[in-house]
Amino acid sequence: VDWLARPLALEKRADVYGIYYTGASMVPRFEPGEPGYVDPRRMPKVGEYAIIQLSKQDGNGDHHVIAAIAKRIAKFSPTFIEVEQFNPPARFRVPGDRIAAIHRIIPWGELAAF
Repeated sequence: VDWLARPLALEKRADVYGIYYTGASMVPRFEPGEPGYVDPRRMPKVGEYAIIQLSKQDGNGDHHVIAAIAKRIAKFSPTFIEVEQFNPPARFRVPGDRIAAIHRIIPWGELAAF
């Protein structure tokens, strides 16, 4: 959709991608329109933030990514992950069979420390 400048700390990381947050579910942690950087190689830990790609099965049995959400990881389980948002405050579970991928959002402090 658009281009996002790559910090010097990420210049050799072709796999890291940039996002712009939309919606207000993660305010005040992430503001709408704020940029973020995502590492698809690192799995987030409990308490970290992630982009969760949600999939849906079509009539042929194939799974397709239909949405991506930014949330804080609250719990991992063999059959689901529990995530939380701040606005409005809520925790909910995402069934494992609906998850296409989970990618860790890189905190700004790590970008400055590279």
